[in-house]
Amino acid sequence: MLFLKAFSRLPQRVLWKWENETMEGKPDNVMIQKWMPQLDILCHPNVKAFISHGGLLGTTEAVHCGVPVIVMPQFGDQHTNARALEASGGGVILQLSEATEDKVYKALKKVLSSE
Repeated sequence: MLFLKAFSRLPQRVLWKWENETMEGKPDNVMIQKWMPQLDILCHPNVKAFISHGGLLGTTEAVHCGVPVIVMPQFGDQHTNARALEASGGGVILQLSEATEDKVYKALKKVLSSE
């Protein structure tokens, strides 16, 4: 999976909410859980980036916590939220249909270097 390959290139630890707590090919720096307290995690000082579809709640929480977002909008208000985040410097847009391992990695490096 392209996300796992991109995450494996990072020195940081990655938290991923996923419906199954196991995943084939998961690198050691990735922790998968079915549920995570999103706001608590986003406001933790060690959190440096958030990948989201750009829904209103997650976007609001990321802005509140000052965490840059890689937004992969799918429908509805997510596209508007993504454009607003990018225009304000609070994130970058990456279309899921165009995502590759390298594009995900470059987007992560961009938001991680903007601290």
